Amino acid sequence: MIKSTIVKCNFCNEKILLRFQIGYFNIPFDFSCPNCDISIYGIKKINENNLIISNAKEISEEINNAKFYGNFSTEFLNKKVSRFNCLEDIINNGASPFMNTTMMFEDYEKYQNIMGKMGNFLHFKEKFLKKIKPLHELFFNKRLDLMANPLLEFSENYIIKNCLDAEIALHQLITMGMNHIMPSNTLKDYTDIANKLMLGKEINEIINFIEFLETKINTKELSEKIIEIYDRWINDFEKYMAVIILSIANKTDQIDKEKYGISTINFKDMRTFYTDSYELILEMITLPVGLNNIIERRNYDCFPNGSKINNFKTFFDCTKYQRIEALKADEEFSKYLNINNNVRNSIAHFDYKINNETQLITFYDKYKSSEKIIEMYLFDFALLCYENIKFIVYLNELFYNIKKISYIKNGLRPNINPNFKEINI
Repeated sequence: MIKSTIVKCNFCNEKILLRFQIGYFNIPFDFSCPNCDISIYGIKKINENNLIISNAKEISEEINNAKFYGNFSTEFLNKKVSRFNCLEDIINNGASPFMNTTMMFEDYEKYQNIMGKMGNFLHFKEKFLKKIKPLHELFFNKRLDLMANPLLEFSENYIIKNCLDAEIALHQLITMGMNHIMPSNTLKDYTDIANKLMLGKEINEIINFIEFLETKINTKELSEKIIEIYDRWINDFEKYMAVIILSIANKTDQIDKEKYGISTINFKDMRTFYTDSYELILEMITLPVGLNNIIERRNYDCFPNGSKINNFKTFFDCTKYQRIEALKADEEFSKYLNINNNVRNSIAHFDYKINNETQLITFYDKYKSSEKIIEMYLFDFALLCYENIKFIVYLNELFYNIKKISYIKNGLRPNINPNFKEINI
């Protein structure tokens, strides 16, 4: 069902028809006024049938007096804001956002399953989001006594007697929630990781690596950064939902990006998240590099033949981005890596342009006398943000298992079942 309203820009008085695809979710929106380019943003609240809007206001006006229109939804990509001729013209020039998306699916049941995952993630967000950071802050401040009762709200199996218990409980809650928006078989992949680290014959060398990491990484500070990124991602989840749905369904290559785009988030907000998540990834690259060395070469400090980086001394002498060269794509722990250094450099130097009408971004990465130019649509950039969070979830799994081994090495034992899955989230 489509609900329409007309708004007037507060600055140029342009009249714009907003058409909301009503579904199960509130609809955040963010677009540029097609006349004066000012950002118009807000949220359409479904249950309250309420529109909250900034830089424009709702008006009572005949539809035919609107000069532009835009379609808006949370779950689907939408046709970019365009000139309005008449309602019949809109109908004749394309199906609804819902129909455009579902027609990509050969099997409607698959679409329903993915939408079920989105709903499960929103349930996780509504129940757990406000407690993620406080529970971790209690953990970081070693106030385990104040964590026990809040964690029992999620499962009676959580018995918090030591730091290992708390680590397991918090990690399980986040992993079970984030799994709803991860690729298929993610939890199985993570179980396999744990088995390789905890039960592998290289456990003694892994312990040596952990002892080395303890001289290089501040565990508390890194954990705080991870939780901060998770918190920001979960807060903005609905704004990325359309991209996540198409990515999980492997449909991103079927999008006509010249015609359809994102209507839920602007480049500025994504830019900040992309930059911060990218830097966090570079900070955590040490983990898969050392584990690859152990699994492939039986020594955490033994790097691949032909690599410009031949030990961890040279590794830490390199810039953060240069360290990625030590992560070989065909080795055991090199998964989910898809980061773009040219985009990162362009953002760092504020050397980019975005066309708000077409949603096309041009990144300029200048180095000495050369320049690399990359063009992508806002949709593609949102996809890069999603790729970053997927990789961070994976890296955090490595980090979690390394911390767990460290606790056990220091004599702690869990008082809760680390493998149970019946969590009420």
